[in-house]
Order: sequence, then structure tokens, then C-alpha cells
Amino acid sequence: MKVACGNCKTVYNISDDKIAGKKVIARCKVCGKRFVVNPDQNSKEEVLISPDTSSNDQPISPSQPSVKSKDTSKPQQAISKPEKLIPSLSDDHQLFTDYPTLKIHKAEIYDFEEIFKPNKKGNFKHANNKLKVKILDAVSDTLHRMLNKDEKVMRIAKGLAYYPAELFFGNGYLTMMYNHYAIICTDRRIIFININSRVKKVTHYLFQLPYNELKNVKKGWLFGRIIFNRKKGARKIFNSIKRSLAKETAEYITTKINSPSTSPSKADTSLEDLCPSCFVSLQKNLIDCPKCKVDFKSPVKAALRSLLLPGLGDIYLGHKLIGTFELFGALFVWFIVGSILMEGGNGSLVTAIFILFMVNGVDGMMTYFMGKKGYILEKA
Repeated sequence: MKVACGNCKTVYNISDDKIAGKKVIARCKVCGKRFVVNPDQNSKEEVLISPDTSSNDQPISPSQPSVKSKDTSKPQQAISKPEKLIPSLSDDHQLFTDYPTLKIHKAEIYDFEEIFKPNKKGNFKHANNKLKVKILDAVSDTLHRMLNKDEKVMRIAKGLAYYPAELFFGNGYLTMMYNHYAIICTDRRIIFININSRVKKVTHYLFQLPYNELKNVKKGWLFGRIIFNRKKGARKIFNSIKRSLAKETAEYITTKINSPSTSPSKADTSLEDLCPSCFVSLQKNLIDCPKCKVDFKSPVKAALRSLLLPGLGDIYLGHKLIGTFELFGALFVWFIVGSILMEGGNGSLVTAIFILFMVNGVDGMMTYFMGKKGYILEKA
């Protein structure tokens, strides 16, 4: 049901199941006036409701009995206080004027007022919001398909997953190009969506972290870092987050961790990996999705390809740029090995084998690690 405040005309979306069979009293977030929503009287179309100024309609707790109206022939329904209402901003709102692409997104899954904050001058057009819109444009299609019913997006940020093994044993910056993630905080969990370095499209891995499974979240002093410390399991670290976004994201997550309303997760929601096709949570080391039956790429197959020739495994995983660079590097190594063998001499064969073992072996190990980070569709 869509309801508009009769005082300031702010429109709110209220789920029908939250007010079914009961009268609801709420306070407008914009002007502060109270109004009453009665599903028995209001249609599901957008309606204007004048501010409620009477003293009779007061919110009561579920444990209290229903209030009787002055007309004793008919009892008055109990009035319940709903959860936080999400305003539906008008099409001429300044936010949509500054960022027209937001109009095409499915508004009911975003709390635009929470996500996009004006600066101190009251302007929405600034660097933080520009980055958020860019992230949203890249991941919106995936979010529309993966969010649960009534799940709302509350914060948006972007970070670079920190894997020391890839940085030191892999290809440094080239490897880290595949570790960019959109960090999406909903009212139920944190979703990490793997995106390309230009923040243009979704790539491979999908993860989640329910709030109740976090011990705390810390904002690092350097590099715009956020550290997710879990109650069980290894912590997750994301770098290269804009400091202001790191601050607002960490503060929101902290409130959710400490909120008594954050209910324990079900057995399957505690699983970190998500299917990139149907988005259900999955156990580790699966070869296909138990629900939608899609096949996943095998880390073992990727590693064997890289052992044969560095770069082949990464291309198999979909990391074409880094795989191509590794192929050129492998050709250079083969040229060196061939030169050593042609020179001959004591130990030339041993030296050549050692070089191939180190180069191919390390690349195979790193390719296996990248394949194990999450699930990648066999056929995209």
C-alpha cells in the first residue's frame, strides 16, 4: 500500500502483510506529523491521509488489550506501531534530478534516503553519491534477483579484497584487479558482489555475511580499510574504500550487530558462498548447485591447466587479462629454459627443470587458490 502524509505529501511504501487486519499509526519522517493508516478504509492505491491530531489514537503494545471506541456497539481495532517506513521519493526530487539513472531502479528495494545523503550544503551531487550511483548501476540487476522479500538496501560501498598470497605469490596488481567488490549492506545481511575494476559489471564471486555472525567490524586507519571479525572463521579485510564510506558503512554494521532485533540466521544463511545463478547459499567444494543444477568451474582443472602452461588456468576461470599476461610470461620462461638447455654444461637440465617447476608450480597453486575463493559458472 502507498500512503502519503497529508501534511507534507511524502509518500511511503508499507507492506500489506505488516498492516493486515489492523490500524497502524505512524509518524512522518519528514515533517514529524502523525497519521493513521486503516487498511479496511484505504485502498491499495496511493491515498492521502491527513495528520492525526487526536489524543485517542495512541500506539499501544501488542500485550495491551484492544481500545474500545466511544461507540460501544463496535470495538476499535488495536493500533500497532510499524517498523521504519521507507519514503518513496517523488520523481522531481533533487536526487533524481542529479542522478536520473536512479529512476530506472526498483525503488522498493532501496532506502534512497539512507543511502544517498546530502552534503553540508544540502546538495546531493558530490563524490560519495556519484560513486554509489556507479556501483548501483553495475550491480542493480543482480540485486533485484537475489534479495529476499521485503529486504532493503541501506548502505553501498566498494572495496578491494585483501589476499596476501595473491599479492606476493601471484601477479601483484594484476591479480588484485579481480578482487574488487561492491559492499552492499541490507537490513538483514552484508552482500559482497565481485565487480570489475572499472565498476561497470558483475564478474564472478558472490558472498554474504549475516550480521549476527559478526563479532565486530573495525575501520582501519590506513587505506580506507574495513575489517570484518567473525565469531567463527577467518576475518575478511577490504582495502581502498573511501574513508567517508568506510566510516558510514562500519557505523551502520555496528548498529546492526548490537541491535537486539537482529535475529539468529537460519542454518543455510550462515553459509558464506552464494550460487551465482540462483543465489542460494552453498556448502564448500560443490561441483554443481543442488537447487538449480548449474555446473561450477573446477579449481583442480584450473590448477592442472596452469601447471601445464601458466595462464591457461586463469583463462579457464574467466580471468582473461591476467591469463594472457601469464602466457606471454610463460613463453619468455620457455625461451630462457631453451637457452640453458642449448648451452649444455653440468646441471643445465636440473636448472631448467627447477625453473619450470617454480614458475608453473607457483602459478598452478595460485590458480587453484583463485578457483577456491567462490563459485564460478561453468557456462556463463
